[in-house]
Amino acid sequence: AFAAVGENTRRSTIFICTGDMSHCLGRQSWETPIGAVAESSLEVLERIDTTYGDIAEFGGEGPETRRINVEGNAYLRSSFPRLSYILRARPLDW
Repeated sequence: AFAAVGENTRRSTIFICTGDMSHCLGRQSWETPIGAVAESSLEVLERIDTTYGDIAEFGGEGPETRRINVEGNAYLRSSFPRLSYILRARPLDW
């Protein structure tokens, strides 16, 4: 889904939920689910580092969205060296 912390705050941040989050995500116009992870790709998810947990705005030790928007990858690389990056993706024909 595209991430946001409130109305008119969406940028190009994408996150992956590891469970059914329909009870709390997608209810606001700025929360836009864009797809699902194919079962054949679950092994890839297991390799994503989750050390930092959620973003700071949701109480985790992960990055602050505001700083990502202002400082970009320099902030992420210096403050979150174990952060995993998606380098490529491709659509699947469901």
